[in-house]
Amino acid sequence: MSAETASREVLWNISHYYLMYPALLVALVFFGIGLWRRLNYWRQGKSDPTIKPPWPPRLLRSFLDTILQRRVLESIVPGLFHISIFWSFIILLVATTVVGIDMYLPWKIFQGRFYLWISLLADLAGLFFTLGLGVAFVRRYLLRPAKLKSSWQDALIHGAFFYLMLSGFLLEAIRIRYAGDPWAAWTPFGYAMSFLFVAVPENLGRFIHVSNWWLHALVTFGLIALIPYTKLLHLITIPVNSALNSNRRRGELARPDLAKLMESDVDFHIGMSTLQESSWKMRLDHDACIECGRCDDHCPAQVTGHNLSPMNIILGLRDLGREATTNKGDLEALEKEIVGDRIEAISLWECRTCYACVEVCPAGIDQLSQIVEMRRSEVLMKGELPAEAQQMLRDLETRGNPFGSQEDRLAWIRRQGFRLLEPGEKVEVLYWIGCATSFDPRKQKVAHDLVRIMEAAGVSYAVLGDKEGCTGDPARVLGDENIFQSMAKSQLEQINPEQFDTMVVNCPHCYNAFDNEYRQFGANFKVIHHSEFIRNLVRDGRLKLSATHKRKLAFHDPCYLGRVQGVYDPPRELLTMVAGKKPLELSRNRKKSGCCGAGGGHFWMDLKAAGERLDNRRIDEVAAVGAETLGVGCVFCMQMLENGLKARDLESKVQVRDLAELVAESLEQAG
Repeated sequence: MSAETASREVLWNISHYYLMYPALLVALVFFGIGLWRRLNYWRQGKSDPTIKPPWPPRLLRSFLDTILQRRVLESIVPGLFHISIFWSFIILLVATTVVGIDMYLPWKIFQGRFYLWISLLADLAGLFFTLGLGVAFVRRYLLRPAKLKSSWQDALIHGAFFYLMLSGFLLEAIRIRYAGDPWAAWTPFGYAMSFLFVAVPENLGRFIHVSNWWLHALVTFGLIALIPYTKLLHLITIPVNSALNSNRRRGELARPDLAKLMESDVDFHIGMSTLQESSWKMRLDHDACIECGRCDDHCPAQVTGHNLSPMNIILGLRDLGREATTNKGDLEALEKEIVGDRIEAISLWECRTCYACVEVCPAGIDQLSQIVEMRRSEVLMKGELPAEAQQMLRDLETRGNPFGSQEDRLAWIRRQGFRLLEPGEKVEVLYWIGCATSFDPRKQKVAHDLVRIMEAAGVSYAVLGDKEGCTGDPARVLGDENIFQSMAKSQLEQINPEQFDTMVVNCPHCYNAFDNEYRQFGANFKVIHHSEFIRNLVRDGRLKLSATHKRKLAFHDPCYLGRVQGVYDPPRELLTMVAGKKPLELSRNRKKSGCCGAGGGHFWMDLKAAGERLDNRRIDEVAAVGAETLGVGCVFCMQMLENGLKARDLESKVQVRDLAELVAESLEQAG
């Protein structure tokens, strides 16, 4: 027989098939009611002005994240079994659509070579779907990693999908056995299963077939009905969430207009204390969570035993939201205080704002922004925050930085002989030293060496002296938006009149503030991290380095330099230049780097909570690779990791050195 005539009877052995339509209608009604409730709940959230065109890049991102499973595949084992399930589901959906077109429309397309290839692909898809389910079953119910919380929902969904795959092969096998099929080889797994029925009487085989056909249909309709009420909702929420993610840059937090709020005649609230104050995008985030636990796997506080689970924070908010759409719309759930009722206050303050959870979430959820919104409510509306952080914020208000007097800062700069920017002067580089660097003798060496590098390269530079204060970054991440906005506006008043080509910073937190946060207040100057700046000097031939460092080098990626600003290669290029070979890589590196523990205001806080210190865990990774020198590009990381060396009694074996220090040493040796 010619392949051009290949086909089969779609409804073999099935009579009165039209009776399935009322069941499908019931399923669609339940689906519609559930989805409408979710849509209505999202719609009632506050607006989010950061969700705006252009739309094509958003649709491309959604395609990459969902259809191509880009973010899911970043975790190999769960990624592979998930794409086996997902892509198989897509193929089976396409095959079902083809059959539907052939049955109900004039176009008879389920025949010929197209029929053969669709049959083969569907058969393979059923196999890989089943294998993916098997791996998921072993992982969830036998290996049982702590991060996965299995419920009756999971068991029901897994069981239903497994039955659908098994019954699909069974229906194919029985049809092949009793109807005969010259093209059976194009459905190899259904064909192989057909031999199980060699000794089964045809009447019994047909009864098994028709019974399973109806049960298969009813289970399918049941799953459709359950989509809005279970984890299956992620089939809708994840692609939508990916397409509608904020236009804000990584590291840029939402800016409430405080002046406008205070001028209004109505009571206002800053931050999020109840779900009434959540945006529609936050609510969509909650429903997009699939409880995979990747955020917890990479949260530095969680993995060291501290009381923070980004997943549980999102799930707590999700459960509150679902209470508001059940029991005839229990709106009391929307008015419940989140902190205390669903989330412990300590969880908010344990966050290091390192963006690890945001980086790895396959659903595109922004956990960090929601944590900061709750911090804002705690700080500005309730006056609640750890005592040590309160003192730091008072210092910011009274003297403009959290470390010392501006007079001391200026005196140190003059003793160093750094060039102060004169009124009306234009320079190539405005060097922003940063508060942490200016007030600690250990960190001051970083500034000293960076200035030496600029002078060696013939760079025209200057510093602001006592016009330079804190960027306000600690206040913003702690939730005190009032102090942050006041400091941001004040600093821009000092910076904007000055004439310079590029601002160079050696602190990634300052880098983020200027490059991302300050744009909300009109900043439009170029800012660059000193690792990028020095690398560019070498590339441009303005600086020459010698490979003189003989100790084993590794590099620690600072959270705000790597995950936030995407700067990974320049530091490694510099270390390769000074050592003559590529640096060692720690077990957690680049976008999955471990946090030193200083972020989120923790440089000024010690919560005395249970759990291992984050800097100690990071030093263990340094020791594990045998590094003798740990390169850093952040003065906060420098101090935290040096503390970790003391705690692990490794000060005599390992040194923590800033990139500028290592480059300056290479300059000295190079002459």
